[in-house]
Amino acid sequence: MLNVAIFAKDSSTLHTIERLLESYHTQLFNPHCYTYPIHLNPEFRANTFSFFILSLDDTDIDALALAKKIRQLAPAVPLILRTTRQRLLPDLLTLDIFACIPQPIQKTQFFSTVKRLLFSLKTTPSLFHFSEYQKKIRLPCENILYFEKNVA
Repeated sequence: MLNVAIFAKDSSTLHTIERLLESYHTQLFNPHCYTYPIHLNPEFRANTFSFFILSLDDTDIDALALAKKIRQLAPAVPLILRTTRQRLLPDLLTLDIFACIPQPIQKTQFFSTVKRLLFSLKTTPSLFHFSEYQKKIRLPCENILYFEKNVA
């Protein structure tokens, strides 16, 4: 299960993103929702988040400052931003973000972003497919153990 931190000042945005993650995969994500940056800061130190989704539609710059702080503390953790503010783009480009999702959030675009993110995190196990007695079987490659006898 992947811990996901979601920040937005608007609770409806939080619930929308949370529902989209649940509809993408019901048991893969463990979302942590925050409406104030100060609530996320202490928990960020206590939890390990797999990725962050931040909403930057606010007139204040709290979310941008939070994104910069996250980038300082965890430079390798993917950051997905949702924004409509064109004036923030120069600052956003310096944060090495994974994706920027425009408002309103479209399900197909969001799913495409999550799919790319999961592929980059290597959370989708590769499967070995075979058939036995006309039954299709998929087995995670990491569960396969192969022995070879040395014949000289």
